[in-house]
Amino acid sequence: MPVFKTNLFANLSPDQNRLLIKSLELSAKEFGKNLQSELSKMFSGFTPSQRHFFRVMMGQSKIKLSAFQSLPSGFDYFGKLNKSFETLAQHGWFISLNRTPLDMWSAAENCFLSGQIDKGNEMMVEHFRELLDAIQKRARIAFPLRGHILEKAFDAHRRKEYELSIPVMLAQIDGIGEDIFGQDVSSTSRHPKKIDTQKKYIEGKLDAGTKKILGGYFFLITSLLPINASSNERKKFSSPFNRHLVLHGIDVDYATEINALKAASWLQYVVSLK
Repeated sequence: MPVFKTNLFANLSPDQNRLLIKSLELSAKEFGKNLQSELSKMFSGFTPSQRHFFRVMMGQSKIKLSAFQSLPSGFDYFGKLNKSFETLAQHGWFISLNRTPLDMWSAAENCFLSGQIDKGNEMMVEHFRELLDAIQKRARIAFPLRGHILEKAFDAHRRKEYELSIPVMLAQIDGIGEDIFGQDVSSTSRHPKKIDTQKKYIEGKLDAGTKKILGGYFFLITSLLPINASSNERKKFSSPFNRHLVLHGIDVDYATEINALKAASWLQYVVSLK
């Protein structure tokens, strides 16, 4: 079940919601000491969908509890989490909350932050190769009228015809933005009304718990990013992949697998906002 569409914590009582946020905001050492009792209390009020979400986000991770216990007291885990989403997006990648393991994208983020750009990209490329079928299926289910067009784009991708797959996918993402927000998802920095529309839509979708934990992910679309920047704004970023340059015929060197998979990651992100 898609995380965004569910409002994960809307059915919790105020006391349960406060307990959830309190337990997750504990400093690393306190979290380790109280882990068993706090999680037992927290999970007692969860629906199956909520339990599934936490298993996906944390259960796949190979990060051990000792790693949390070694963090300094008062460590802002949620701030770090949301900063990670931004770092990856600034390099052209949008994780899947349902399918990207925490340890995997955290390692990729560390590569980008330490200047190991190629290594970080390699990790993300390998991951999104595996997600390609799932991304196509999710997009087809969410937007069935676009399914036949997306099918041709994904087929072209599998044939390594990226000259065809990338522009078609980017054009469909713009159309999906129109379906969701009533406007495209191109540059927002010079269009404050676009930002307001998107923020209001997302605010209406997120309950307090989800907003606290994952707000940085869902509000990425309101930020200036390499993928959605205008030709002038594009100069601020090192990531070479940009929808404006591709769709307007300015970039003629875009046809690579890495860019095709970045487009797929952008597609699954925008689809997840429905």
